[in-house]
Amino acid sequence: VFAVGDIDHNGKAFEETDLSILVHAIKNPTKLSTEEKYASDINADGKVSEADLIKLNAYYGESISEAHTFIGNKCTICGVNK
Repeated sequence: VFAVGDIDHNGKAFEETDLSILVHAIKNPTKLSTEEKYASDINADGKVSEADLIKLNAYYGESISEAHTFIGNKCTICGVNK
């Protein structure tokens, strides 16, 4: 069972890594697993979209990072190469 907001499935919802993954997935088209889609659907409308980001920004402000996080040449969030 995965909780809404716990996108990295570590048992803690809405921490910085969860928010970064969601923002990144919305801003940079990313394939999410079924579990990630469920955890990312903040407004419970059945889609992961800008509407979820708007709801997050209402709670947390506009300071959420959307940058790629590279290890070597590959983004650890979406897998895109440098």
